[in-house]
Amino acid sequence: MSCINDVRLQGKLLKAPEFAETSGKKRFARLAVETEKFVRINGESRRIAAVHQVVVFNQFSLPALQEGGREGTYVTVFGELGYDRNGKAEIVVSQYSGEARIVTFAAPASAQEPAAPAAETKERPAPQPRSSGGGLGRLPKGRDSESIDPRDGEGAKTPAATSRRDEDLDDDIPF
Repeated sequence: MSCINDVRLQGKLLKAPEFAETSGKKRFARLAVETEKFVRINGESRRIAAVHQVVVFNQFSLPALQEGGREGTYVTVFGELGYDRNGKAEIVVSQYSGEARIVTFAAPASAQEPAAPAAETKERPAPQPRSSGGGLGRLPKGRDSESIDPRDGEGAKTPAATSRRDEDLDDDIPF
């Protein structure tokens, strides 16, 4: 039986990250991440919040935390459960087996820039139904599968290595 020690958190920072160095000149960041869940107790919805201490040693995550880490910023943390010197639990994001990143949300449609005027937009014409071909994947008369360009509505003639005609298809099979 194998053991797994993986922690994944997504929550918001309660305060800006604190950056420091170890005695070996290795940079790290300390985060306080709040997660929440809502439960229904006796028909009433209640919010339950938990605060998690996170230590980030991953040097690739530190620049993002330094630039975008502020109080209230949402983060995602992948790390391992560990314990500090006092025996308190903390999530450790090590150099090669974890990650901490800032979560960005898409702006609502009303906050985005207005759409370009209709005159500037290039619209594709609606596809026209073909009346000359049979259904069920059959090709129009006189066309073979190699001569139809799917990007062209009519089908562009291209040289075909083999010729397959509509007469080769048996349309008299009852279904």
